[in-house]
Amino acid sequence: MTVKKLAVIFICVIIACCSCLGCGNDKPENNGTRVVKDAKGYEVKVPAHPMRIVSFSISCDEILLGLVEPERIASVSYLCDDAGISHVVEKSKAVKERIKGTPSVERIMALKPDLVILGDWWTPDSIQTIRDMGISVYVYKTPYTVADIKKAVREIADVVDAKQQGEAVIKEYDAKIAKAQSVIKAANINQQKKVVVMSGHGVIGTKGSLFADICRYAQVDNCMEQLQTGQNTTVSKEFIVQSNPDVIIMPGWNGAPTHTLETEKELLNDQSLQSVKAIQNKNLVTLSGQDMYCVSQYVADSILAIDKLVYPEYFK
Repeated sequence: MTVKKLAVIFICVIIACCSCLGCGNDKPENNGTRVVKDAKGYEVKVPAHPMRIVSFSISCDEILLGLVEPERIASVSYLCDDAGISHVVEKSKAVKERIKGTPSVERIMALKPDLVILGDWWTPDSIQTIRDMGISVYVYKTPYTVADIKKAVREIADVVDAKQQGEAVIKEYDAKIAKAQSVIKAANINQQKKVVVMSGHGVIGTKGSLFADICRYAQVDNCMEQLQTGQNTTVSKEFIVQSNPDVIIMPGWNGAPTHTLETEKELLNDQSLQSVKAIQNKNLVTLSGQDMYCVSQYVADSILAIDKLVYPEYFK
């Protein structure tokens, strides 16, 4: 074999290796798009740098507004404007359009999206309906742990071409959590305080839920993990007495007017609850809807908020 032929073979091998190194979950296209695999395993052709992104949920809204300029977002959910649950009321003002519930085909088409991002809790039929319009739909995995939040941020950051900003969001997220945990660690608490969460949206904080993991990071003893119930179940008085929590956490937002002082008074005066430590010490506290129902990078704020409510003596 001649030296010339050897050189040609060597160059071909180098080119092949370089091509392989560029391979991964993304498959580059020639028309300014690429193919990515979403949480459902579906291969989606997305713009290399999407400029008209549509989100249908507050959790995705909050993640997106932490990653890209509002000008790149065609629409967010109507809950962005609700200070009772949204962390991005001010940021979202730069986005003109709002989505409520499941929008019609006409409504979606009018937004002229180049990318729709949905959580994996959306029904396959709803997702396919949008895809049948010729619109790129990326489905991301719903976070069920504090660590999952970082995965969701990275996942969405990759899809919207904002990897660097995604890492910046995660760095701030980790720093906030570490700061809250350092205060509790320095306090050298012998026994974690027990909490029960009251919510108008069924039972919050059961085993395997994101809120349960948030409580673990906040280093509180979450009594709700003892329950194996569905979202339509309410917390019974019997359960409260049996759990005997140090603190009862109540929601500051229920998608409607918040719980009233009358509600607290009813609990405090309920004769069947007088043996409960939280009732005896009048330790009923309110956690904002922002922090109770958060499923975005602002979970770091939820951890700190719970710590301040349960261990106020260490956060003066």
